[in-house]
Amino acid sequence: MEQAATDKQPVAIECVNLSKAYGDIMALNGVSLSVPVGGSLAVLGENGAGKSSLVKLLLGFTFASAGQIRLFGSDDLGAGRLRVGYLPEQPQYERAFTAREYLTYLGRLSGIERGGLARRVTTLLALVSLSNAAERRIATYSKGMSQRVGIAAALLNQPAALIVDEPTSGLDPGGQWEVRAILHRLRDEGITMLLASHQLAEVEDLCDEVAILRRGQVVVSGTVASLLDSGEQVGITVAALPNEVAAQLRASFGEGLTIMGPQLLLPVRQSQPALRQLLAAGVVVVALNPVRRTLEELYLQVSRGSYRQPAAQPTTPSNGQPRFLEPLGKGRSRR
Repeated sequence: MEQAATDKQPVAIECVNLSKAYGDIMALNGVSLSVPVGGSLAVLGENGAGKSSLVKLLLGFTFASAGQIRLFGSDDLGAGRLRVGYLPEQPQYERAFTAREYLTYLGRLSGIERGGLARRVTTLLALVSLSNAAERRIATYSKGMSQRVGIAAALLNQPAALIVDEPTSGLDPGGQWEVRAILHRLRDEGITMLLASHQLAEVEDLCDEVAILRRGQVVVSGTVASLLDSGEQVGITVAALPNEVAAQLRASFGEGLTIMGPQLLLPVRQSQPALRQLLAAGVVVVALNPVRRTLEELYLQVSRGSYRQPAAQPTTPSNGQPRFLEPLGKGRSRR
């Protein structure tokens, strides 16, 4: 994810060794990330990790101290940003406008042809489920409705990519669901998405990949599935576990074993000996599955500085000579 994709996987948003300093403070330090066309990437990190600085650089609100940004494969950021929509965490509106008036006003500022603008506004109001409230003043809207106006505004120019900053912050569960459903639809329609969020369930729901920042650097990145599959523990589910067999297992595997009813949790290296012992005792094994950690666990490890990169796994290339996978940032995209 951190490198330019191949010709078969064009890149919409790419940062290469991107750094941003504010005086003596390094907000970003050598960040390399990419989002393929049609992909979705979540950028996570505690306050001050560099998320806002990254968004500002991508949108041209500030300029990099070092490194490179490419949008849709081009260094022409002015042209590229015309293809990017932006939903800020707290959109600001002229609240005396109705939603239709506000979107029409923005469309005229953006140079959208007048004849097509009315149709575009009507389509977007329907997309964000505001058709019935289109003639009401925005001052009367709930926060969730206001956020949906922001989504419509971000889509006025029919962007190919969206940068979304904390889209459900401060919304009640119903408002969160409504906004998330719209973003789901846009993602499914092929719009590239970069999401900055503290809502970890939202990230798992909406994004293919995740990058977690700490002190201005990317500590871990990859697909959500690969990062949550820790590869460290195995769950063994049995039909029934007699007390005497449970006692034997505890004696054999000690503190590494956890028994919760018909399920056993233990390190991968102990799974085969445990299976042999279970089968020798006549216990029926129903399932054997890797144990996934949660995104919250991974996030907390990174934010507390306790995350450790897993050991590289050997693989065999076409010439038959074993090698190790290169760490993220030194090889092809792993999306």
